[in-house]
Amino acid sequence: MPTTLPTHPDSARHTLEYLIRANHTNISVIHQSGTPNMFLQHIPILYLLNTSSKHLLAVYDQIISDDCPWKPSPSVITQSDWQMFFGNLSYAEAYKHYFDDELIHMNRDHLKTVQFYVQNILIPSLLQGDMYSTIHLGLSFILKNREMMSEALVSMCLNIHKPPLLDQEINIHEWKHGTCSLQDLLSKVAEKERIKKETNHSDSFTEEKSLYISQYVSKWDVQDSCKSLKEIQKTALLLAITTPESILLPFLSFFNALQTLFILSQNKVLSESLIRTSLQAILFHLILNYISLNTPCIDSNKLDHYPLVDMNIIKNDPKLIFFDTEKLIAIYYLDKMKESSFEEKAISAIYHSK
Repeated sequence: MPTTLPTHPDSARHTLEYLIRANHTNISVIHQSGTPNMFLQHIPILYLLNTSSKHLLAVYDQIISDDCPWKPSPSVITQSDWQMFFGNLSYAEAYKHYFDDELIHMNRDHLKTVQFYVQNILIPSLLQGDMYSTIHLGLSFILKNREMMSEALVSMCLNIHKPPLLDQEINIHEWKHGTCSLQDLLSKVAEKERIKKETNHSDSFTEEKSLYISQYVSKWDVQDSCKSLKEIQKTALLLAITTPESILLPFLSFFNALQTLFILSQNKVLSESLIRTSLQAILFHLILNYISLNTPCIDSNKLDHYPLVDMNIIKNDPKLIFFDTEKLIAIYYLDKMKESSFEEKAISAIYHSK
């Protein structure tokens, strides 16, 4: 039965929390597969974009029919063994109960709970290529929603120690801080890949992916974490919206995950060294995708081909229900930045992309 939404402005926050919390055993970010249901994030994002109650309910009703129930975990998780079940999908429910209990033990202090646990699981999660859990954590801060916070922590735990993405483990202890800008770095990557193709030496990438990409990561100047964060955000966004639309989403995911790092840094959750390593971890996967997609050309002139759109039109467009969540989140973040015409063009490019 559809949920009715109160229309009084003071009830809006309560309404959002109710939508996210309702029927929680059946409506959960963590599926039986252990993969976050990104469509669930349409609820908070559409809410943040000030969409109508009618559209919120349409999303909510679709989630109810699509979601999977949890299965009971084999055992409970305690503080002494919480790191022993990383990557074990059968412990999704146990992890959720564990983090909910930890939140209570920490006097429902959202910030303190994240600060305590994210030190151990953020980097391994990012190295696994799991941007979605990080994105979800960022949304929990924006909405000050404890339920979403614990969901994000569960998702991170379930994505650690899965079968490796690459043939070799990624050794972050070998990463250094270089002197290259990101633009110069990607130019070097593109040139190296071009030469390899011309000389038929493309096998080196498949044989030693981790070492190959790590060499580039170590060349990036990441000493100033604030400057580096802005640099990689803009690069990821440009890659997303100025290359062929078929490869837009992975780079939008990087952009959205980087926005979470910005939120965490603003809330003093991460140390400077942890921020730098997190940026390098995301750069690792950005370069991996960049090479895998044949080093697409960043054509900033393409932005001029998109007509500008009014945010009010976006907020009231029913087609947003069927948008990829990454697009919705990026539109929300870009609308909040409002630093230059670049943000407006970026919103238009994302909105008009197929």
